[in-house]
Amino acid sequence: MSEAVCISDFENHAKEFPPKNTWEYVSCGANEGITLRENRCAFDRLRLRPRVLRDVSSIDMSTTILGEKIDFPICVAPTAMQKMAHPDGEIATAKAVSQAGTCMTLSSSSTSTIEDVASASSGLKWFQLYVCKDRDVTIDLIRRAEKAGFKAIALTVDVPYVGRRYAEIRNKFVLPPHLMLANYANYTNSYETGVKSRYDSFETLIDLSLTWDLIPWLRSVTKLGIVLKGILTAEDARLAVQYGVDGILVSNHGARQLDTVPATIEALPEIVSAVDGKCEVYLDGGVRFGTDAFKALALGARAVFVGRPVLWGLVYQGEEGVAKVLQIFKDEFKLAMGLTVLDVQKPVFDIVGGLKACREPVCISDFENHAKEFLPKNTWDYICSGANEGITLRENRCAFDRLRLRPRVLRDVSSIDMSTTILGEKIDFPICVAPTAMQKMAHPDGEIATAKAVDQAGTCMTLSLGSTSTIEDVASSSSGLKWFQLNVCKDRDVTIDLIRKAERAGFKAIAVTVDTPYVGRKYAEIRNKFALPPHLTLANYTNETGVKSHYASLIDSSLTWDLIPWLRSVTKLQIVLKGILTAEDARLAVQYGVDGILVSNHGGRQLDTVPATIEALPEIVSAVDGKCEVYLDSGVRFGTDAFKALALGARAVFVGRPVLWGLAYQGEEGVAKVLQIFKDEFKLAMGLTGCCSVQDISRDMVAHEMQYSQ
Repeated sequence: MSEAVCISDFENHAKEFPPKNTWEYVSCGANEGITLRENRCAFDRLRLRPRVLRDVSSIDMSTTILGEKIDFPICVAPTAMQKMAHPDGEIATAKAVSQAGTCMTLSSSSTSTIEDVASASSGLKWFQLYVCKDRDVTIDLIRRAEKAGFKAIALTVDVPYVGRRYAEIRNKFVLPPHLMLANYANYTNSYETGVKSRYDSFETLIDLSLTWDLIPWLRSVTKLGIVLKGILTAEDARLAVQYGVDGILVSNHGARQLDTVPATIEALPEIVSAVDGKCEVYLDGGVRFGTDAFKALALGARAVFVGRPVLWGLVYQGEEGVAKVLQIFKDEFKLAMGLTVLDVQKPVFDIVGGLKACREPVCISDFENHAKEFLPKNTWDYICSGANEGITLRENRCAFDRLRLRPRVLRDVSSIDMSTTILGEKIDFPICVAPTAMQKMAHPDGEIATAKAVDQAGTCMTLSLGSTSTIEDVASSSSGLKWFQLNVCKDRDVTIDLIRKAERAGFKAIAVTVDTPYVGRKYAEIRNKFALPPHLTLANYTNETGVKSHYASLIDSSLTWDLIPWLRSVTKLQIVLKGILTAEDARLAVQYGVDGILVSNHGGRQLDTVPATIEALPEIVSAVDGKCEVYLDSGVRFGTDAFKALALGARAVFVGRPVLWGLAYQGEEGVAKVLQIFKDEFKLAMGLTGCCSVQDISRDMVAHEMQYSQ
């Protein structure tokens, strides 16, 4: 290739050069990569405000970090296993960093030993540390760093669990057999082997029970400076100061841990404000230009740290490649200093889209993409279309993406309990299955397959009135918790008969849909002249032809709040209202004595431009004031979405389309996989935000992205 002149040149070369496995390990982010993209986009949204006619004939870029002088404030972040990028690995990096006159942070998961890196150069070095369950191992690593002349420990606090990175899971990533994690070679075989397959045994090596008491313990065993790496909230920053750390590295682990946390440059100002000068603050994540470093310093950082660009430099030309990367950063930073002053303004945030999936499903969008290819167009359009232009359909997703998680660190998360109760019934995790009609269009086993998978997962299924399997057949297929979704018919005897069937079948509640006095206008269905395929029937209706001929001839459009006392008079089943979107109706629901409210816009299928459910949730939670349970559906695609909903006051969330995509993929097994992914992602979100139980999930763990633009 031609001579690299910017960091993206090194990136593009690296993408072509190493094995795909290595490239994806280095470059992937957690989940859909929203935070990965935001780490860059957030820098791009910041505008420099240059000043003129100032004497810039002499520019001094030097500064100090923890009292040690560096020639410019762009340092090297810890990145593991650098010999995957170049045979000289960390040795080459250390030499280049020393030559550049800045600081290198050596990863404890390096493929070169602490001692070899130290002897390779005399430059300033920090050591990145994970605290092991075996504290003797941790102490030995610290002693080795001390003897080797390292000046500080960068203690990583945002990895009680390893983030879920789809590319690594698909590739079944392991360290290549000719390499080893060199710093663990002196310990037992279990350590050496364990860290080679990080996903399988990370939890056996790293202490998940860490709390803030770790800091005094570290102070008792070393005099090295202590920097906490992985702080993203003002609350944890204040605790860090309280416990006497020397520095904070604002970091989201290169977006490799918990997706939808804020970009580090977004989180930086609140952390700088919180520490109030009582310790130094640094930043990593997304730095690709000297101007990025300038922006971070303008917002209060002492220095920035770069990770992936160093690996790209290694791939390009080993030590010389890293030296070129650092020189480009240095030149760009100097130019930014010469052409401007430390003054930054921030425009409004934008929205970032998703990533493409691949064949083996590891995330919900993989199932969606498979279903889009597999299902007949008529069926796909019926399942996935929204009302009118689909504005609410899109907003159901985008509104979740605009929320940022605010993770807390150094909380004992060695034991996580995801269980909760809904209407007094225990479920293993707070992600339930919403009612979706005509599931046999997605798979021949339809609702039966779903019921079995939901029972196995230990959560709740809501059976649609418009199901293609009978209430009785679904009930007999599994013993799990079930609710029945009900539209009230003009013929009240039909409604009573349906309720009696649900009662006899052991259903625990009725989810009464109240947002469909008329059917929403869905362009795709109208164009396709959608009808139920002739080989299927709506199994719970005796007069099925009436349903097919016209929905409006069956459903009662004259319903008022008097419906609730009537329902109370005919059943002892608990009553949940599905389709509430306003505080006014929520207060009426409480007044009429319902047991629960399902905040729902019918998956964006009824009235376009109503709010996304996650937007409507807070006002409804506030309106009911704890007098009934509140749930949410629509747009939930990640375990983090469920976490956000619970943080905003929901008791549980319900998912619809993802279950149909799971059915289309592999029937019962497909639904089970979908639910397991949600469960795994939700547990990870809990672990990485410091929550041991759903009761620990609190409102202050979620913020709108606009909070970071003020």
